[in-house]
Amino acid sequence: IEWPPLHLTVAVDTSGSMDGAPIEHVREGLLRMAEGLRAEDRVSLVGFGDVATVLAEDLAGDSAQLQVAIASLHADGSTNLYDGLRTAYEVAFDRAEPEDQNRVLLLSDGQATTGLLGDDRLVELATDYAIEGIGLSTVGMGLEFDPTLMRSLAERGGGAFYFLEDHA
Repeated sequence: IEWPPLHLTVAVDTSGSMDGAPIEHVREGLLRMAEGLRAEDRVSLVGFGDVATVLAEDLAGDSAQLQVAIASLHADGSTNLYDGLRTAYEVAFDRAEPEDQNRVLLLSDGQATTGLLGDDRLVELATDYAIEGIGLSTVGMGLEFDPTLMRSLAERGGGAFYFLEDHA
């Protein structure tokens, strides 16, 4: 089976609780993921703490720019889950191609602590973008994240929910 090109927008929780080993393991995992991408696949990267920041947009997986963006991930601040997810969806939507797989991957170790805090708004966001053809998968890291929310987001987003108890 020939898969269509992938445009993956990764939203990474860079709040203070990710400091140390967690953010380091995220960096390592993203670099490994990038190595497995095909030449036609593209990646965008959004980091979010207090606010979301687009760190890389529409780069090839083997791009040195993507590697630099991944290396720049550092942990600080609170967890603005809504801003991170919304920004990732906006990037994915702006760069979406109808013939591609357009997906968002959300990585978080916690619960929203700042910004819009209602789970219903997040689930509504996932539902709206799924209708537009942008899927969502989620990865809950550690033991402090909200598994019900992360599972609901993935289900509404037409993707998968993963759970990593430890970051190793």
